[in-house]
Amino acid sequence: MNPYELESGQEATIGGQILVTSGYYAYIGNEDEREEIELKFVTGELDYNDASIVSQYYKIRSLDFFVGILGGLVILVMFVMSAITFIQRIFDIVFLYIISPISIATIPTDDGVRFKQWKEMMIGKVLGAYGIILAMNLFFIIIPQVQQITFFENSFKNGIVQILFLIGGAFAVTKANIVVANLTGSSAGSSETRELIANMRTGKNITRAVGATALGVGGAILGGKNFVGTNKSSGFSKAVVSSFKSPTSKAISGSETTNKLTRYGKMPTRIATLPIAVMKDVVNGGLVGAGKNIVPRLKNVVKGDTTFNHAQKDIKKD
Repeated sequence: MNPYELESGQEATIGGQILVTSGYYAYIGNEDEREEIELKFVTGELDYNDASIVSQYYKIRSLDFFVGILGGLVILVMFVMSAITFIQRIFDIVFLYIISPISIATIPTDDGVRFKQWKEMMIGKVLGAYGIILAMNLFFIIIPQVQQITFFENSFKNGIVQILFLIGGAFAVTKANIVVANLTGSSAGSSETRELIANMRTGKNITRAVGATALGVGGAILGGKNFVGTNKSSGFSKAVVSSFKSPTSKAISGSETTNKLTRYGKMPTRIATLPIAVMKDVVNGGLVGAGKNIVPRLKNVVKGDTTFNHAQKDIKKD
């Protein structure tokens, strides 16, 4: 996939080019050897993933992270989208083959209109899937040639242009299936475009729904019924604050005049109802509420005078 090599006889790497460009002003090595060092990073002779090696030639804190992260992230997203689109085309083609007898069976009734539609769709899917592979190969053939072109005398500006070529090529790979699909007819091309946009929108909505559900479930586990109610009325942030600040159940004060016989006589029922009381705290206040009440409830078991278990606060004496 990379038949054209640099003058050094080695292939160029995307990650190495991004490091060299983002580290133009962070270079701390020997200036006389700079061109050679940069070439080694671009070709992969020096591992740009190894921080110990990179730190020998670049001051890591001075790297232009905006250029590096943005360029790398865009390229990564584009290639992931291309891979997902290609896999989707494979499933679409298999599905079209399975349902092909249905379209063929309608030829006597509609003079082949539905079969013609199936045929155009099949050609669009096949060419669209192969278009991604063709565009990916062209990307890896063209990019090494771009690395050898000097656009500016300034190496940083030259590196920026080369990163723009990387990003533009990545965009071209993702749109290859649409370009090829347009060759099969305007309807096929437009459907491919709508399909890609619809899939991206569906993925975004699914991600948002899963995230909201996960936050809601996690909040309900931590904050219980109190979190759920506050979340519906006042929003997520206030529900989180309320879970940690609001008491799960009102604590009672013990009696100063209760004798030991009454206190210890009711202790078995307080112990027996402790698990039920803890479960009630979990339902109302979640794990947070149960955690806040566990010590006051244990205090009620030892020092309380009630029949059933309650959260008990200390007796304040004058």
